Amino acid sequence: MQILARGFVRTAAAVAAVSVVAAAAGVSLSNGRPPVNQEASEPSTVPRADSRPGQTAQVDRTSLHRAIQLAADYLVRACGPDGKFVYLAYLDPSEVPTGAYNIVRHAGTIYALGMHHQWRPTDAVRDAMVRATGYLKQQAIAPVPGCEEFLAVWQCPDVDSLHKPIRTSLGACGLGLVALVSTEGAAPGTTGIEGLRRLGRFLVFLQQEDGCFYHSYIPSRGGVSDRGECLYYPGEAALGLLMLYELDPDPRWLETAAKALGWLARSREDEDSVPADHWALLATAKLMTRHEQCESIISRGQLLTHAVQICQSILEEQRQTLSGSADPECMTGDNRTCPTATRVEGLAAIYPFLAGEAEPFQQRVRTGAAGGLRFLIRSQFREGPLIGGIPGISRAEDHSNASEMLHGEIAEVRIDYVQHAVSAMIDYDRVMPGREREG
Repeated sequence: MQILARGFVRTAAAVAAVSVVAAAAGVSLSNGRPPVNQEASEPSTVPRADSRPGQTAQVDRTSLHRAIQLAADYLVRACGPDGKFVYLAYLDPSEVPTGAYNIVRHAGTIYALGMHHQWRPTDAVRDAMVRATGYLKQQAIAPVPGCEEFLAVWQCPDVDSLHKPIRTSLGACGLGLVALVSTEGAAPGTTGIEGLRRLGRFLVFLQQEDGCFYHSYIPSRGGVSDRGECLYYPGEAALGLLMLYELDPDPRWLETAAKALGWLARSREDEDSVPADHWALLATAKLMTRHEQCESIISRGQLLTHAVQICQSILEEQRQTLSGSADPECMTGDNRTCPTATRVEGLAAIYPFLAGEAEPFQQRVRTGAAGGLRFLIRSQFREGPLIGGIPGISRAEDHSNASEMLHGEIAEVRIDYVQHAVSAMIDYDRVMPGREREG
């Protein structure tokens, strides 16, 4: 696609055509509500967080599996015929979505659907992945000007209007690669191996000698830039490269990912508290299975030390930030669902590699992740137009300490809220012990 040649301009006619096609499929872009399978619903209202649930390390697997399926069904319904997701949906049909589409969250949603397809393959999920990948490639993936051997995921004004001028970022390319490789697993041949390699080569190009990355590339400003650094970009890039390595075992992909995680570990080793970088935990879990191939870059001990640092910060935050109006199993003490989901993702992914840690710490990880997961399940819409969706804020009994902005998120669903919840639930189900149903 000639993205750069045409200057990222879409005509009004093209936008109107997309709306018409989506409407024909039952997706309302005007009110932001995906079509609903009413037969799948069960009695409920806006999700309410239980006031004081018990703190245990067990999760009702029947409820968990139902929640995974409902959430995946929501994402499938939200994926239109053109592959674009209903980005933001409201419980109130009079609400009109505002703000820009986010192509990076689009890519992350493909990743979550890919996890579901590995967990329990279905034609519906696979087909949604293929449509969404087609949209990603058509709207956002193009060569880097003057460097045909590279591909990038461009954040462009006509699709992602928050980003001007035209640019790409390390995170966009990292998650774009994660998405494309995920779809290759479900539908081989959707993207040729050379296209994946061109995207991988661009990530390698963005890395500096010490393992740090340039975080953005803006053609109109001469190329690479360190401005706009983002916490999660290195972990996203490392995960994408490690997933590519599983498909295409070129040592460059493994070594670049190892250098990225090594740089993160070194940059944080003297910190008392580190960010809740779940993407780094996901990438670390991938690399742990191949650590012997890159011991000269970062040792297994260094990888684990960094991972434990992140886990400890997550668990300490959960303990310290609890407010009187919050669900005690929310991991950020404010009833927000997405940060809890990302933290459960990270804890669950790294848990199998914590066997050498003290049992009390392992127990804290199990209990924290289980509580966070129960909070997400309680938060899910279980009937109505948003069935399967996860609201930005779980409805607690008292929101006196929440801002007005957060109030609005009680009755809205954005694709990344659901994406991270699906990933967290599936990661937990795959690795955490115990499958019994609670009484």
